[in-house]
Amino acid sequence: MQIVSIAAGDSHVLALHSDLVPAQVARLDQPNTFTGKIGIRRSAATNSLEVEGNASKSSAGSWLSNSDRRIKTDIQPLSGALERLDQVRLVDFRYTGSYLASHPGLQDRRYLNVIAQEFAKVFPDHVQGSGELLPDGSEILQVDTYPLTIYSAAAIQELHRENKALKEKLADQEARLRRLEDSLKP
Repeated sequence: MQIVSIAAGDSHVLALHSDLVPAQVARLDQPNTFTGKIGIRRSAATNSLEVEGNASKSSAGSWLSNSDRRIKTDIQPLSGALERLDQVRLVDFRYTGSYLASHPGLQDRRYLNVIAQEFAKVFPDHVQGSGELLPDGSEILQVDTYPLTIYSAAAIQELHRENKALKEKLADQEARLRRLEDSLKP
């Protein structure tokens, strides 16, 4: 199946499939000729939509997900975000020559990410098999790094609270020091 064009909006994704005459347009989130897994420049093995190389949108904005309170239960605030993030090793790396050879869309340059096996120790629910196999038959792992965004925000909140408490403590100590200095004046 060959996808020749793709477009996305606030609540839809459309793909133009050239193998059918006439070409058909179908929504990827509804039953149609694309029901199943779709790959752009790769065979989709695990996810509904997989893209080889970079993906982009035609306008600024975010990829959205449902986050309405009315669809959530057992809501708990995050705690210990600094300690949890401290367990994640962020890396700068290059892909192996054999991986680059089998993925010609990738550039031979340095990339930023994490190591899936290490990430799984901290965020086990966010590592899964890609469906793509190495020459030895083992499955390549893929990560969803989204938890890093949420835990980073929680860590910033923790640091803000700690900073605020330290500022209050410092202001109190400065006031006490001024009173002590004043009491020692002749």
